[in-house]
Amino acid sequence: MKASTHKHGPLAAGLIASLACSYALAADPTLVAKGALLSAPSAAVELNAGVKAPASPDLPALTKGEASPHGTAGRRFFLKDRPSSPAIEFAQPPRTVLHEDESAPQRSASANGSDRFRKAPTSPMTPPPSDVQSRAPGDNLRKFDGPVSGWTPPDMGIAAGPSHVVTTINSGMAIHTKLGTEVQPYTTFENIVPEDDKPSNWAGFMFDPRIVYDSINDKYVVLVSGKDETNEESHFWILVSETSDPTDGWCPYHFDATLYDGSDPTWLDFAGLGVDSWGVYVTGDYKYFDGGFYRSNIWTINPDILGACESASNGWRFTNIQWPSGGDAKSFAPAHPHTINGDEETFFVASHVSSGDSVVLAKISGDRTSFPTLTRVEIDVPAYNAINQNVDQPGSSDDVHGKTSKVQNAVYVNRRVFFALTDDVQNDGSASGWLTVKLDTNLNTMEWNHLLWSGEGIYYIFPAVTVQGTGVDNNVAVYGSWTDAETSISATTQFPSGVFKLYENQPTDNLGRFTTIKQGTGPYSS
Repeated sequence: MKASTHKHGPLAAGLIASLACSYALAADPTLVAKGALLSAPSAAVELNAGVKAPASPDLPALTKGEASPHGTAGRRFFLKDRPSSPAIEFAQPPRTVLHEDESAPQRSASANGSDRFRKAPTSPMTPPPSDVQSRAPGDNLRKFDGPVSGWTPPDMGIAAGPSHVVTTINSGMAIHTKLGTEVQPYTTFENIVPEDDKPSNWAGFMFDPRIVYDSINDKYVVLVSGKDETNEESHFWILVSETSDPTDGWCPYHFDATLYDGSDPTWLDFAGLGVDSWGVYVTGDYKYFDGGFYRSNIWTINPDILGACESASNGWRFTNIQWPSGGDAKSFAPAHPHTINGDEETFFVASHVSSGDSVVLAKISGDRTSFPTLTRVEIDVPAYNAINQNVDQPGSSDDVHGKTSKVQNAVYVNRRVFFALTDDVQNDGSASGWLTVKLDTNLNTMEWNHLLWSGEGIYYIFPAVTVQGTGVDNNVAVYGSWTDAETSISATTQFPSGVFKLYENQPTDNLGRFTTIKQGTGPYSS
């Protein structure tokens, strides 16, 4: 991700969350502000599951894991006391290290028209959205502009509580009421995190924030990653609001996340955040400072940090997590709960980053601070491929990088896990769609899926999924970005625009609104 002062139209959407606090990439502040839509009620407690299908056994070392480094608890602070930041700032060096599995070259069909790259789509085409909805579906929240940081394009997150919406963006965050009133202007994490809660030799930069609203404890939880290339150290901070009002005090916790391969230090990238009744979870991939993947990571943290400030922050860490069929499993997405699992289980999903026809469903159970158990199962899903930097847009020779086929976010509801990923539909770079999947965690099987795509030259990217309510077959919504390379198809949304798809009474049908909710105003330029 690189910073730029070049003016461009917004890469609309790419994120959307709800009270479920799902996260994914986003690049449109207005759309992000409209993300608090399909809100989940307070989590309901489930009954025990009964008979379940067995999961794949784990290697002893994987099941065992190791005690994680304790975090350092800082003192309570108030955001109003932190200096806000200018609208565009580059106080810290922009992130220059690409995910090595996201730098794949463009793919194109062979010159003689061969179909050797192609595959058969798993669902029929859906006509592209033709209308633009001025307001969020199913709610009367006002739309409003979100924060602007100067990162191009920005990575954004959002969480909605009872009265406020908190947005994060690359290196800072802002707070609005649900009526759109700004109560905390954009403030960098360098300014937010107290100096006493940074390493004494800190010479790094903070990036990739994640945020959820914990409806069980009625608190916001923010994860901020930090990379110090000068000292070759990796860090992260967890910020917990004292109440459901993010303008009240916050409790900071600092963790040294550096992991060594012998004498070689590695740093945590592509971090994910999860919260439930039994712990706080940080996922991600460890990489060498000079490049290259080392190991994946799932880190559990004592749920006491969701209580009073300066609580115990001990936990457990699993690394070197493998696919049951072999090979490194990367970038686990925590499944954010809408219901409280009756067996005290926490679920995570990982897909292949390039192409595949299965996903890993991981489950953690037991005391999250002392020898918890991690099990995994590989579940078949329709074949998918990464679109990478192949997303055409009109008015520019620059292609949008649609990223890999990683799962960006997941939601857990009543023994089901929902997620969506971007798929290069025909495996030739000509179109991309959203593959949305529902897993049954009792039977360890795929229960439902749908591939949303609209033909060649149309690209749907950066999907994020959420579920309305706590039922097994409630409405499911997927939000993200879309663009078409043929301006004659949809002249009003020819530039990257925000879109949502609603699956009503899922999975009984694939019908439901399919609407653009934010029009792009120009091509994205790198």
